[in-house]
Amino acid sequence: MEDLLTKEYHTCFIDGDFIQPEGKEQPHLSSVDGKAWTKLYLGAEENVTAALKALTTPSKSAYERADYLHRMGDFLEQHKEAIAKIITTEMGKVITQSLSEVDYAISYFRWFAEEAKRVYDSVIPSHVPDKTIQTQTVPIGPCFITTPWNFPLAMGARKIAPAIAAGCPVIARPSSFTPVSLLVLGHAAKYAGLPAGSLAILIGKNENISVLLMQSPLIKKFSFTGSTEIGTRLYQQGAVTLKKASLELGGNAPFLVFDDVDVKKVAEHAAIAKFRNNGQTCICPNRFLVQRAVYEPFIQAFKDHVKRFYIGDPFDSKTQISTALHPTSKDKIQGHKSDALEKGARPILIENEPYKPQILSDITPEMRIFKEETFGPLAGIMPFDTLDEGLTFANQTIHGLASYVFTNDLRRAKKAIQDLNFGIIGLNDSSPSSAEMPFGGLKASGFGIEGGPRGIYEYLTQKAISTYVS
Repeated sequence: MEDLLTKEYHTCFIDGDFIQPEGKEQPHLSSVDGKAWTKLYLGAEENVTAALKALTTPSKSAYERADYLHRMGDFLEQHKEAIAKIITTEMGKVITQSLSEVDYAISYFRWFAEEAKRVYDSVIPSHVPDKTIQTQTVPIGPCFITTPWNFPLAMGARKIAPAIAAGCPVIARPSSFTPVSLLVLGHAAKYAGLPAGSLAILIGKNENISVLLMQSPLIKKFSFTGSTEIGTRLYQQGAVTLKKASLELGGNAPFLVFDDVDVKKVAEHAAIAKFRNNGQTCICPNRFLVQRAVYEPFIQAFKDHVKRFYIGDPFDSKTQISTALHPTSKDKIQGHKSDALEKGARPILIENEPYKPQILSDITPEMRIFKEETFGPLAGIMPFDTLDEGLTFANQTIHGLASYVFTNDLRRAKKAIQDLNFGIIGLNDSSPSSAEMPFGGLKASGFGIEGGPRGIYEYLTQKAISTYVS
């Protein structure tokens, strides 16, 4: 894995191996310093055709599939430090969080290795004498997945592991910003002895890969993590060939703070949740809704904690906030900040460099920072008075991925869980994500579950067998 940081070029992974370089090479830039650190040979139509032709079922045995997944997890564990360096080089997140991402990826291979052996069928009593009704759960078939740039390894693991566990071959296309991080799983597949054709990784442009795979009737299911706009477009494309879909789309997470909490403690949770990965996470709190009685104390405690973050070189283990930021995040941060300030937001912490944490208070529902996902290190805070008002503000969004509630009042907690229209709720928990927890959204945040006990079923379908013996 250390060699990948100095390797001269990278190519697609097809039919169990990395293909020979073809066509025009393209320099691949690091998000940390903007310099080319390797070269890419992007996939073309013939590579898509080859990947489709090579598709092979991982194994008919759930126990064999479990072994492959465990060995892929072993590979990531053995090369954890080197893989983390690749993630930081490509994506720009701090090295400690890249190490955590490798652990997160490993957890999905471990979890679904065991879930592969836990898919059960059933016998259903029939109202007709001498008739037996049975179910048989089978793989849905070849799958196409696309992964985002912000968690380039873990999001691939979260999709690839359950597909293989279910017995489905996979063709994956990583983000053009972070392809090498996902190509790591090609090396893991080779190490694990995964049958050739069970996993392909095609690097390249959307029009050269995704469009062709979405048109192919061989692909039975696709899974996408990204914006609502692109996810909607893919869903429309997949409808032509009736592909099953899992879509994890945009978010606009509210973070509700009630007046019965330890404000300093909750402010620390809030700061860590907001500025993890420089605010570039899909479940990142986007709107901090604070009950008026603790509004000013929370703002001060939040600011105090944020100012203690160590900002610097992402390869330095002391760094908590990276100097690297995605280009689209920079533009959106500036747009949201300018709009909010023009409409009366109060500046609490303002910086010139977009990668540095910034805080605005007194935001309102008319501001872009309230209505849109910022996906960067800019926090907006607003007050509310009653429980109902807070929940109304929280639900005032087209999205429904994650939400957070901090209270010690059981009545408030129960009503919040009941009324919040989000697929994920962190109740006094600022990090509600793990391999064993179901992950998915509502409304414009998409549908389908990743992880948890039901995650494998996104890649399975069912046959019903009715047997009559006269």
